Amino acid sequence: ETAVESLKSGAYDYITKPIIDQEHLMLTVEHALEHRRLKLENLKYQHYLEDMVRQRTKYIRDLFFRAITSLVQAIEEKDKYTKDHSKRVAEISCMIGEKMGLSEEQIVQLDLAGQLHDIGKIGIPEYEILWKRGPLSPEEYEIIKTHPVRSYRILRPLFEFKGSLDEITMDENSRAKEETLNIILHHHERFDGKGYPDGLKGDEIPLGARILAIADSYEAMTSPRPYRAFPLTHEEAVDEIRRNAGSQFDPKIVELFLDLCDGDAICRSS
Repeated sequence: ETAVESLKSGAYDYITKPIIDQEHLMLTVEHALEHRRLKLENLKYQHYLEDMVRQRTKYIRDLFFRAITSLVQAIEEKDKYTKDHSKRVAEISCMIGEKMGLSEEQIVQLDLAGQLHDIGKIGIPEYEILWKRGPLSPEEYEIIKTHPVRSYRILRPLFEFKGSLDEITMDENSRAKEETLNIILHHHERFDGKGYPDGLKGDEIPLGARILAIADSYEAMTSPRPYRAFPLTHEEAVDEIRRNAGSQFDPKIVELFLDLCDGDAICRSS
């Protein structure tokens, strides 16, 4: 019974007493030492493989974020009026998410979605539409409304690449990746269902998209744009968001946003 328990606990072999066969004893010890050596070598190789996986994962992660940075720079090169817009939207979105007590994974999603939400504008004519001074025609507005879907289509192959978001606090399955893409796809939906592209309403809109909508609108209103002479002041933009709570924006998230504004956590110079 003791021998069986010892083997279950990891013993290589056992020898019964009294020891009569010295040659058998020495052979058993040699085998045990060889077994131990092989076990240590196997453990060392396992650690080597784990280190290689960590290095490979870091390489993939760095490559992924370099691709993100390049995409953001590409849209900023195309649309001079939105320089640093995506970065600021990401920062504000994450601040709101942290105020809500969202998980680290959800904050990562907000950060990525904030940086990439306007990438679809790469496919929008800049001189005729993006840089147009004055209001857009109905036809031009319909073209602008295609940018969330364009963003989704551009980013989907990158997000489908296995390893792109794995080991970045996100699940290895596709759920977290799909949620990030859906935040981007639906950041122009309205709480009253009058937004685009799918006319989602209320809680049908992904939580991250409801957060991003507020951050995006605030940042756009307080930044220079070709269709207005001057950007809105911080106070004017906050009042506009407050007025549209329950229609354009989720009223509960607006309350949290206003709390951040009251504490000067979110404030732009006039």
